[in-house]
Amino acid sequence: MTSREKQQLVTEVNLLKGLEHANIVRYEDRIVDKKISTLFIIMEYCSGGDLGTCLKTCKKNDRPMAEEIIWKICYQLLQALEYCHNRTTDEKGKGGRVLHRDIKPANIFLHGQTSVKLGDFGLSRELG
Repeated sequence: MTSREKQQLVTEVNLLKGLEHANIVRYEDRIVDKKISTLFIIMEYCSGGDLGTCLKTCKKNDRPMAEEIIWKICYQLLQALEYCHNRTTDEKGKGGRVLHRDIKPANIFLHGQTSVKLGDFGLSRELG
């Protein structure tokens, strides 16, 4: 990895630690394996996979997604974005607003039948 990519990973891990919302994939832990120079980020498991795969399956089977489900996905995604965009800096001057910058179906995860979670904050930027 380049030093830029390494810095991007560190930034993502530090950002994920501070995000706590029902519609954002939860950060659990990280494991650094120095022998093989690898960082493992342990995240919440989303049993329904990602929205991109779900949409491809709907198209393949010629079964459009129900409008009610589309509205639920949009509502929950907007709740996650509202949380990110309106976070405030804590007493120690840490945290702040977050711009995701990579919203696409592959980064929207389905957890069970009713929950949608925004993930992959690798390209995100935290604003002071």
